[in-house]
Amino acid sequence: MATPHDYGFEFQDATGLTDEDFQKLMATEPQKYPEHLQIALSLERWVDSVKGRLASGEVNSMDHKRLEGLRVALPEVAAALREGQFLPGRQFRGLTDAQVEDAERAADTKLRAAFEEGFNG
Repeated sequence: MATPHDYGFEFQDATGLTDEDFQKLMATEPQKYPEHLQIALSLERWVDSVKGRLASGEVNSMDHKRLEGLRVALPEVAAALREGQFLPGRQFRGLTDAQVEDAERAADTKLRAAFEEGFNG
């Protein structure tokens, strides 16, 4: 019986699925779902490298905006892949308009703060 750990995830519940749902996806999509798990893991590693670049302080303001966008967006895509939302017959549970607006406001606030800190720090 396969587990998320078999695909490089540290925790059994890393997929956001119950064990029963995980096993069902593995049985239903034995080739595609493991590929999606591998892509999700790659995206998570990409996020780690983005965080490292942001922490380095060696990026200009345009790169900072782009990297900050990746830092926010990539984990969302990885989570959808881990949950099997892009598999045939499954429906992607996108964010509501209100959730998108909240996320945009939060990101704008963070960007403004980082921008001001860059000039004041």
